[in-house]
Amino acid sequence: KKVQQYAEMGHNLRFKSYNMPNEDYSEYSRKRNEMSGQIRRIQDEVRKVKQATDENPFEECGAVDLQTAIQIVSSGSPRKDIFIKEEILQKSESWAILIDSSLSLKMLNSDVKSIAVCLAEVANEMLSRQDSWGLFSFNDTYQIIKDFKEPYSNYSRAKIGGLQHRGLSFLPDAIELTSKALAKTTEDIKLLLIITDGIPIGYGEINEKFIKSLEIANKSNLNPIIIGVGTDVKGLLKASFSVENTFDMMKKFVKVYQEVQSFT
Repeated sequence: KKVQQYAEMGHNLRFKSYNMPNEDYSEYSRKRNEMSGQIRRIQDEVRKVKQATDENPFEECGAVDLQTAIQIVSSGSPRKDIFIKEEILQKSESWAILIDSSLSLKMLNSDVKSIAVCLAEVANEMLSRQDSWGLFSFNDTYQIIKDFKEPYSNYSRAKIGGLQHRGLSFLPDAIELTSKALAKTTEDIKLLLIITDGIPIGYGEINEKFIKSLEIANKSNLNPIIIGVGTDVKGLLKASFSVENTFDMMKKFVKVYQEVQSFT
């Protein structure tokens, strides 16, 4: 049913099929252990950024409760709880993580999988609800690793471990479909994290369609971020960076994340 929903959303796209990756939990676990230090450091840094950009949750704010204020003044009480607290002070976030699993990245399969594990674990820890993030991969097919509506279970983790690189790169189609899924979330800030070499391959005018898909995502306030693996992607978007290896991730991701937070 889940796969069918994405097939219907992408009815006008060129994907050959919609499916789920094979499962390999032991490979996921191995990558998770390798990246444990990196994951903790990124979580710590992202937490600092969120604390710095969110309004102070302990700040006295909101409308004044006049009756309480009059009673406090007349009694000379030191109480300061004269504000009616507003319900929400912090901005909520949703993330869609999109992984290029095309053949062109086969030689970098280990790095791509490590980045995917890292971002999934960070999202699971940092976002308030499990239905506020999703994880997808693509080549000339589209694969659902974790839908927004499903929990981040060992089943989802095993699908990260089972990712295989094959086929062409229908990058603009993947961005368009993932953007549609992300746009349905209700959070204040939406991030589209794209892990790719930035080289679409598969049909005529695909490069033009790729640029257009990024423009549409930007105009839709989905905040696309390209994480380039093996190639320089800096010219594609303002919020983009390239990584030489997984240990290059922390400072670059946190820097771009902070920039996105500052203008959303």
